[in-house]
Amino acid sequence: QYFAHKFTAAEKPFVIGLNSIPDGYTCDSLFFTNAARYQFAAETAGSRLSEIPVFTTSNVRSDAPSVKPINFNRIAKRGWQFFDNGSIMCLRLLAKLGVKDIAFAGFDGFSDNANDKLYANSRILKAELSSDVKHQINADVTSMLADFIACDKGQTRIRFITDSIFG
Repeated sequence: QYFAHKFTAAEKPFVIGLNSIPDGYTCDSLFFTNAARYQFAAETAGSRLSEIPVFTTSNVRSDAPSVKPINFNRIAKRGWQFFDNGSIMCLRLLAKLGVKDIAFAGFDGFSDNANDKLYANSRILKAELSSDVKHQINADVTSMLADFIACDKGQTRIRFITDSIFG
């Protein structure tokens, strides 16, 4: 977290909480692509969820009038088993909006090592993922990121400011 705090202090970026409201950070916006993660945030965040602009993909249902849905099919690209990865979908959305410099924190990947620090809140996951599923998700995300970079042709700068197996 040290590098993420140092980065935000120095560069003053627009901060998007992706599928969560990260502790210790002030978010300018929230983006949810996962219904369980949105529900968890809605149940645990209290008034904080209504104080920040919230965007969801259209597969995430919300009755809150302040939540702005984005068509899932506009930012999903099929061809992978886990094509609905939130970080990749956020990357595609930001590129469609013309953002040319994107820095990720907490886009770490899945590990079989219990000592690895992962940023996802374990209370959200209903069951432990098998090693095979973790490896497949990592492989799919790696491939989707490579596909994005190839299609983008160098127009978007992508940085990883925390440890990541993807960058």
